[in-house]
Amino acid sequence: MLTVESGGVLLVRHEGSITRVVVPLAEGTDSPPLSGDGWTLELSAGWSFEPGPRAGDWVVVRRER
Repeated sequence: MLTVESGGVLLVRHEGSITRVVVPLAEGTDSPPLSGDGWTLELSAGWSFEPGPRAGDWVVVRRER
């Protein structure tokens, strides 16, 4: 669950569905973020982080069962 209380969030849509959510990270973040300036993220069981395509990016992915 992503909670945004201030700042902003970018929602990327494809064919009406949200396919990506972008939130700002503090510079120098080198571990998976669970919060940032004005937002918090809670991952349910079965979900985790992995590095994104660019340095400093993180992607939330569903783990294989």
